[in-house]
Amino acid sequence: MTECKRLQTVPDAYEFPVSDTQAYKMLGNGWTVDVICHIISHFDGISVEPIDVLSMYDGMACGHIALNKLGGATIHRYRATEIDKYAIKTSCHNFPDIEQLGDAFQVRMDKWNL
Repeated sequence: MTECKRLQTVPDAYEFPVSDTQAYKMLGNGWTVDVICHIISHFDGISVEPIDVLSMYDGMACGHIALNKLGGATIHRYRATEIDKYAIKTSCHNFPDIEQLGDAFQVRMDKWNL
């Protein structure tokens, strides 16, 4: 597991409270964290003021991992869409501050007050 996390540049301390099979699936489907770090490092003002994040199809929260790894960015609010119960369990285990919004296909529903 450690080698797979390192290939995806996920910190060793990131925990998977699910089966190894589900963890490997998430790692295989996830973005490489350092790639996300590189992309968001070019955003103007990323470290100027706290940011509100809406992560669509959040998976194991690679965006949250990247923001933490990048440093300098302060997350005011992190909202995520995801339907995979194992990904939700894992992301919320590592980042209890994530607000899970459910299915991204419901984004136009009236109950969404973003």
